[in-house]
Amino acid sequence: MASVLSVSSSLQALSLDVSRRLPTPLAVSSSSSVSLGDKAQFLGVPVLKGHPRRAVDSAIHGHVLRIFCSQSSSGHRPSAVASPNSVISEEAFKGLGLSSGGRLNLDVDYEDEDGSDVEKGTEDEKLAISRLGLPDSLVQALSKRGITQLFPIQRAVLVPALEGRDIIGRAKTGTGKTLAFGIPIIKQLMEENGEIKHYRRMGKLPRALVLAPTRELAKQVEKEFKESAPFLSTVCIYGGVSYNAQQNALSRGVDIVVGTPGRIIDLVNNRSLKLDEVQFLVLDEADRMLAVGFEEDVEIILDKLPEERQSMLFSATMPAWVQKLSRKHLDKPMTIDLVGDSDEKLAEGIKLYAVATAATSKRSILGDLTMVYAKGGKTIVFTQTKRDADEVSLALGNKIPCEALHGDISQYQREKTLNGFREGKFSVLVATDVASRGLDIPNVDLVIHYELPNDPETFVHRSGRTGRAGKEGNAILMFTNNQKRTVRSLERDVGCKFEYVSPPQVQDVLESSAHQVAYDIGRVHPQLIEIFLPTANKLMEENGINSLAAALARLSGFSQPPSSRSLLSHEEVSHRLYIFALNLWKLLFYYMM
Repeated sequence: MASVLSVSSSLQALSLDVSRRLPTPLAVSSSSSVSLGDKAQFLGVPVLKGHPRRAVDSAIHGHVLRIFCSQSSSGHRPSAVASPNSVISEEAFKGLGLSSGGRLNLDVDYEDEDGSDVEKGTEDEKLAISRLGLPDSLVQALSKRGITQLFPIQRAVLVPALEGRDIIGRAKTGTGKTLAFGIPIIKQLMEENGEIKHYRRMGKLPRALVLAPTRELAKQVEKEFKESAPFLSTVCIYGGVSYNAQQNALSRGVDIVVGTPGRIIDLVNNRSLKLDEVQFLVLDEADRMLAVGFEEDVEIILDKLPEERQSMLFSATMPAWVQKLSRKHLDKPMTIDLVGDSDEKLAEGIKLYAVATAATSKRSILGDLTMVYAKGGKTIVFTQTKRDADEVSLALGNKIPCEALHGDISQYQREKTLNGFREGKFSVLVATDVASRGLDIPNVDLVIHYELPNDPETFVHRSGRTGRAGKEGNAILMFTNNQKRTVRSLERDVGCKFEYVSPPQVQDVLESSAHQVAYDIGRVHPQLIEIFLPTANKLMEENGINSLAAALARLSGFSQPPSSRSLLSHEEVSHRLYIFALNLWKLLFYYMM
């Protein structure tokens, strides 16, 4: 039976000041001098015989959840928090059965004296987007994308954002942050537009501005807005491409502008972009703005915005500049922190492995790691330098279809590469840290740190490319013997624990290859099978089951026995040399006996 939150735990853990709608005596712990009967009478809840505290607790529990999670049918937006600097923390969500890697669990069972159920609510009913009072067209657009329920950060932000509160948000990577600010902005813009789906006006000035540190993240945010609200006009602005297309899009009128600070300042200075009517500002990954040198540009932009606006700042960490920015430009912000002081910075569902290897054998092992741990799915391999990305991609491409992605590649080629990776035209993307944040690449099964990251945050954001939106994924760290101390330090800083494994053996690779080929064979169209049936029958008559085994081996990329590896260095050696070394060890062992 699900436990019932006490009055004190439900109110204090959430830091919700409900005194604006409850008399003061009720907004305290259950040890208050106010009688339970008075509380129950105020709430209009009948007290169950023999269970007066349970009835009041359940009523207040439901009241808090309504304040926090929903809106009334009349469209009135309840106030979630009254205190100017209140915090909804990770611990508060755990108090409601919520963690950053899952969804809110609002199943509540109460038993009468005879043990029968009095009230029960299902998670789906409580969290369904269709029950949140959002416009039908927005609900339908989200439903088409398979989004029917909110994730923790989205749920936490929704009500205070709709109230117009300034917000500072922290959440683990891959937990749905973009829609956390996207849904309330879309809802309010739609209400202003009167829900006219094709509302357009030449020269309409933007009412929402989203600043992102990289063009990849900016394009991801734009994509989220366009797919969730195709009836609103969204323009993405970033450097490295012609000004003309962006200027023309702005001149046609726009609801939402998403972009990087440098190009936005350029367009503001030449008066192609006017910020006079911006009502909503979002700083996405504010700490990353500092890392890439955009802090001055961000402050210039913020100084040009109307004072009467709603600002939402999202940042994985809170360096001094971000804190200063929030004090200067946010009005009594509410902090929603789903990371807190938790040592674990990675989203749940990511399984971490560490592989010790010699520097000279990294490339030979890389393909096998991909084969065994990705099992035919998408893999991102992170390197430190552009040169490494090119060289590793070239070497790996002999075995597995792959492409490189780094800063020297043109924007057109980068977008072409990313689209090809998303669509499954190749299965491995070898990238520098330009790809560690903000890439919209769903269903990445494996991340490989070919080189150690420069800092723990980079490791978190690299690894966060997999295991997104509640899904599972694997991340592998490759290190040499002289990097052991660094790996241990990384475990402490990130709050994670690696499973230390050896490089895959030949048998592991062959088995994974066979499974993948068998899966691929199962996806072949029946009409194509008919074309090859005569040849297949002939082969079976001549060689029997050996024909199928040979076909599986060839499709796996093997026509000769694969190279074996030294048990000491794991480097590839020829099969003949391997047999010679093995026999030599046997001979030495015999004489030692």
